[in-house]
Amino acid sequence: MTPHTPDDGGFDAQARSLHRAALAQMSPQTLARLRAARHEAQRAAPAPGGARPWRWLTATAFTAVLAVGGGLRVLPQAPPPPPGAPPPH
Repeated sequence: MTPHTPDDGGFDAQARSLHRAALAQMSPQTLARLRAARHEAQRAAPAPGGARPWRWLTATAFTAVLAVGGGLRVLPQAPPPPPGAPPPH
């Protein structure tokens, strides 16, 4: 394949052409087996974006702890009292 730029439509056309040529060289039985295996794998796979709210909750809590910790380090601190100064009330 030749180098291309991201907006080059020729790359997509070349890839589609190569895919068609590869499919033309495969027997119908092989294509049927591949198609059946793909469908079976899709049926067996968990649904994308399944209900896993605990992952978001954990990530949010961890980010909040890091943000608070970083904020406490960035906050200005009171300077130490000069020597001989009376203690604060």
